[in-house]
Amino acid sequence: MASKPAHCLVTNPDAPSIEDCRFRMLSPREAANAQRFPRDYTIRGNKGDQQLQAGNAVAVNVAHWIGKRLATALDETPTR
Repeated sequence: MASKPAHCLVTNPDAPSIEDCRFRMLSPREAANAQRFPRDYTIRGNKGDQQLQAGNAVAVNVAHWIGKRLATALDETPTR
């Protein structure tokens, strides 16, 4: 389940505690960057759809690694 965006905030900057800190959601672009999508990759839909797509994606480098291993395994599988 995705969260709604919020701003980062420290309510007591002189002596902050964990209760004084608030979380800011990553933007869809920030989430896509974290998943290593190219900067020119377009994620379609509204902001909520984009957030779900970027957040649920398999990181590009991980997908590439899995694909290479799968291709090697398929090449080595004997045919009947």
